[in-house]
Amino acid sequence: MNKKFLFFITGPIILIITGVFGFHFVENLSFLDSIYLTSATITTVGYGDIHPTSARSEIFSLFLMFGGVGIFTYSLAFITNFIVEGELKNIYGGRKMEASLKKLKNHYIICGYGNVGERIAKRLRESKKFDIVVIEKNKQTCDKIKLTNIPYIEGDATDEKILTEAGITNAKGLVTSILDDAENVYIVITARSMNPNLHIVARGSSDKVKEKLYRIGANRVIMPDDIGAR
Repeated sequence: MNKKFLFFITGPIILIITGVFGFHFVENLSFLDSIYLTSATITTVGYGDIHPTSARSEIFSLFLMFGGVGIFTYSLAFITNFIVEGELKNIYGGRKMEASLKKLKNHYIICGYGNVGERIAKRLRESKKFDIVVIEKNKQTCDKIKLTNIPYIEGDATDEKILTEAGITNAKGLVTSILDDAENVYIVITARSMNPNLHIVARGSSDKVKEKLYRIGANRVIMPDDIGAR
């Protein structure tokens, strides 16, 4: 959860609890009267029917007043920032994407949106025959994907939860084009165990890796360096 949002929610609650218990023990008020005086102090209403009766209570009230003003100012700035920067839109967009991901069937999952992954996504999308979803763990790259309106998940493709979120059990195929051979190997192992019927295409950097990828369940292994050399 966003830390700013967490403070926006918990800040006023902590301030009210502090005020209630403070007035309860300093002024010996009942909890109901303490809640009433805390609310009047924080909101600066100040009816005057219940008020601090000692110097210690007045000092406590001052801290409570400034705390209330500070939290109110922060809350106002947070709400303004929330609207201006489009965080509400991001949350709505995220929920909309989650809903669309749940409906996907016979789609392709692309792990990694580097040079190769980006081209694969573009070709599959242009064919208009397949739905796709990209898994990418780099935040800056995810911001780039967002501009293309391609469904994506920010996370590690080696994580079973992320693959589940991408709908691997209903997917037709998976392409893992990450530069790290070890990650590609782990993704193939995990994906094959989660969906035995999945068509898996993996990227490899050497004949040794290629052999291993085929052995653990890849249907096809592509070696960009080998293709370039030819």
